[in-house]
Amino acid sequence: MSGGLVKAITPGSVAHAAGLLPGDEIVAINGRRLRDVIDAQFYAAEDEVAFDLLRAGAALSTRAPRANGQELGIEFEHPTFDIDIRRCNNLCPFCFVLQNAPRMRRTLYIKDDDYRYSFLFGHFVTLTNLSQEDWDRLAEQRLSPLYVSVHATDLDVRRACLRNPTAPDVLDQLRWLAAHGIEAHTQLVITPGLNDGPWLEKSVRDLEALWPSVQSVSVVPVGLTKHHKYGHRAHNAQECRAMVERVNAWQAEFQARLGRRFVYATDEWYLVGGMPLPRQRDYDGLALP
Repeated sequence: MSGGLVKAITPGSVAHAAGLLPGDEIVAINGRRLRDVIDAQFYAAEDEVAFDLLRAGAALSTRAPRANGQELGIEFEHPTFDIDIRRCNNLCPFCFVLQNAPRMRRTLYIKDDDYRYSFLFGHFVTLTNLSQEDWDRLAEQRLSPLYVSVHATDLDVRRACLRNPTAPDVLDQLRWLAAHGIEAHTQLVITPGLNDGPWLEKSVRDLEALWPSVQSVSVVPVGLTKHHKYGHRAHNAQECRAMVERVNAWQAEFQARLGRRFVYATDEWYLVGGMPLPRQRDYDGLALP
């Protein structure tokens, strides 16, 4: 039996009323086994909450009513219980983990790609490592929004960006999310000669076609360290200024058509290009990480 280890309980919460204590291991809520904090919140959204738990190795059950708007009130030691975090199955040439210096602490070499952390904390994920159970869960729990690393909507170009010859079609995946009421914020990490030029234009147009399910596109310049091994290069100042001009043109077009700028250039374009940063209101109040 395994579940979520309780770190703290909020006074006045449902968990407090049920007598839960730090150190308890919550195995199930309302009869449903827990995989992570998302399950805990989802299955506890009832008028009465029943907890199955382990306390000092002994199995216990307790319950408490839940008033409208009352906090569940459980802080877990880790947000995920089954495994710590899902690993990435891609080998992107611009991956910052693969560009770390050697002989540093082990945690710096963990390539995470966990859709649960995307929902909880705004991590960008590629959606290349999801099982059918994961997709079924997304449909059941409507985990929205998700933050998706697209890089290119053309399948062959995207597979080159990910260095993953079996990566699925991200447009099919985004359409599936749209059909199930799940919104996405997307990003395109742009590498000169790989997914820029006409491929970038196609990506932006394809993603705009999925508005409003696709809520935004962040255009990000590739970041490379001296440990990069694949012969790519970073953008120069002139290219950065040209990209900002291109994004500005898209924004004017989309503002007129969608009521949102939709495409956003990240700060690095402006800083390298020696241009002033946009105003806060130019980001439309969107939940961009």
